[in-house]
Amino acid sequence: MNIIQIIGNLGKDPETRYTPSGQKVTNLVIASNSKRGGKEETTWWRVTLWGDKFDKMLSYLKKGSFVMCIGEMHRPEIFTNREGQSQVSLEMTAEALRFVPGRSDRKDQEGGSNAQSGHEPVQEPVMAGQGHFEDSADLGAEEESLPF
Repeated sequence: MNIIQIIGNLGKDPETRYTPSGQKVTNLVIASNSKRGGKEETTWWRVTLWGDKFDKMLSYLKKGSFVMCIGEMHRPEIFTNREGQSQVSLEMTAEALRFVPGRSDRKDQEGGSNAQSGHEPVQEPVMAGQGHFEDSADLGAEEESLPF
């Protein structure tokens, strides 16, 4: 099992549907940005949320929302796009979903009134979902007590 954590902006509003057996499935598309060689690069993730454990959060999520997902990564799939170029499809099933304070929507990126300056402390993300993953804040305390 490959457990990962991604942080990024929603590329579109969440889409909810139901399987033929009646199980609820919500799909998110998340754009995660990183810098490589001085160039910014965007990686797109398809994230699946099963059941109703994230229902309270879903009404607050919209295109541009800044979120963190923790869950199981699926095997990457390679496909050929319309232009004939090879592309990689990255997917995960989320066990935990968090709001990331300080960059909640596109207003922050455009310098809106909610943007934090570099001097303000960033709050701990708010988490939903009761998976078997530990909170990342707890992991830091354990690492500090290690003798090496």
